[in-house]
Amino acid sequence: MMSPNESEGKPAANCLVSVIVPAHNCDAYLDRCISSLQKQTYSSIEILLIDDGSEDDTLLKANLLASGDARINVISQMNQGVSAARNNGLRHARGQYMCFVDADDWVEADFIQNLIEGFNGPMIDMTICDYDLVSDKDEHLKKRKEQKSGVISSGKALKKAIGHGYFQTFACNKCFRNEIIRANGLRFDCNISAGEDMVFVVEYLLKCRSVNVISNCLYHYYQRPDSTIHSLGRHMHKYRTMISGYDKVQEMLFGHRKCARIIRGRNVINIANVIQLMYLARQTDDAWVHQALSRVRKDYWLTMRYQCGLPRERILAGLCCISPSLAVSFSRLHLDAWKRLAQKVLRLFNIHSVWL
Repeated sequence: MMSPNESEGKPAANCLVSVIVPAHNCDAYLDRCISSLQKQTYSSIEILLIDDGSEDDTLLKANLLASGDARINVISQMNQGVSAARNNGLRHARGQYMCFVDADDWVEADFIQNLIEGFNGPMIDMTICDYDLVSDKDEHLKKRKEQKSGVISSGKALKKAIGHGYFQTFACNKCFRNEIIRANGLRFDCNISAGEDMVFVVEYLLKCRSVNVISNCLYHYYQRPDSTIHSLGRHMHKYRTMISGYDKVQEMLFGHRKCARIIRGRNVINIANVIQLMYLARQTDDAWVHQALSRVRKDYWLTMRYQCGLPRERILAGLCCISPSLAVSFSRLHLDAWKRLAQKVLRLFNIHSVWL
């Protein structure tokens, strides 16, 4: 139950924050991640470190870290995927507030402090901070477009999340009220192995009142070469589950017509990507491919209407409507050539985009 202060929008003093860290074969990165959590200026935290059947020394290192810090609780499970690991953490969490941090990422020392202080306002049920993407060479691959700090309605936050702009739909740069998670039985879908955060975040947004946006960059998302998202080309099945995730979100958005349409448009990009992968694998006679092509051709106008994805992705999806083989051939163009082609196509249709 919420304390009187929490019901007025203010977190109770020193309320417990549960930080769930799923880890699978992350022994090379675990020290950096956990060290950044141990250095938090907000001290009332518990760190639930879920080892998801690692085959390296992740569990050994996790137990070693826990032996020197009572705030760390190590939970070991058979390898079931990140969604099952997070759900395991949710079952064991004791905190009034929940954060998720991936084991190969790290956070600033005031990450939790800022997110918790962000609840100081009426009817705020989620806080979100800025983040950046960091490569294996510590290069900052992408910094999100700056967003002004301030409280926005959950409906506006939903539109920003669906639109794939600043807000994004992954769980790791956000703080959630555990009471809302428990009251609505929210869990990560274990049948979705890529883009699983989106279903959880959208479902949560549909249950909350307002969101406090914090413009400070407090979360560092490390994109390692063998990460799930980075290697989607080698994980066709995972990409196909992402399509299922988008379909599930579309069903959730009944009554939010524009958001549902944007999701359909974004899903065209996902479907077109899988079709191209299957053509590369010479699986062109698969019945799924023919059904998928029909979906792409039917919904492609939504992709263009709402400018879903990058210009390169929109062009490839359009080429896929004509001929998947043609799309595969164009996909091999160098990035600079793609930028020039995208600019020409966008000028042709008198469309402006900042995502080149």
